[in-house]
Amino acid sequence: MIDLKIFAIKMAELDEIIGTPLSDTANKTYFRVLNDRLSTDEFIKAIDELISEWNYSYYPKPAHIIEKSKEFDEIDLEIIAKKASKVFAEAIESVGRYTIPEFEDKIIPQVIEMLGGWVECCNIPSYDKLSWLKRDFENVYKQVAEKGITKEVKLLAATDNPVTKKISCDYKTPKIKVANNLLPANSTLNTQLKLSYKTF
Repeated sequence: MIDLKIFAIKMAELDEIIGTPLSDTANKTYFRVLNDRLSTDEFIKAIDELISEWNYSYYPKPAHIIEKSKEFDEIDLEIIAKKASKVFAEAIESVGRYTIPEFEDKIIPQVIEMLGGWVECCNIPSYDKLSWLKRDFENVYKQVAEKGITKEVKLLAATDNPVTKKISCDYKTPKIKVANNLLPANSTLNTQLKLSYKTF
């Protein structure tokens, strides 16, 4: 969703560049359409980029703004996946197998489940293997973020009476999407993953 005040400010900037402001009715239509599809940050980045490169006398349509926002997704996701893998690796070292981490980033538990589960990840025997695990984590994270979560995941610990620990993140997490077809635990998506950390 887009902050209404920010929307008004950025659209006024766009008005100045194009020279022909939108009518109140058109502004309301733009807000209604864009508010369902973009966050405030996505909207700001898209408008700023359009202002820097728009060479036409007509106003960009909502579709132009949405399309421009998508250009940042691949780059941003690459960065976010690396940051998420750092949070994941630090949790392995600080939390351990006897505690259940509750990640602020809800994609991380999905990835952990697909990598074999929390206990399996915590059993990585060496730093070299952890490096490969982080690489696998990043690849699977991007896959889940793009295709959507497959099921509700509850991580398990190596004890019957585990404690939980909240794990925060210092980045904006991707929007949580739910896959069109929810997959069972033994789905081919889980079993066909090529995990490099298991090949050594």
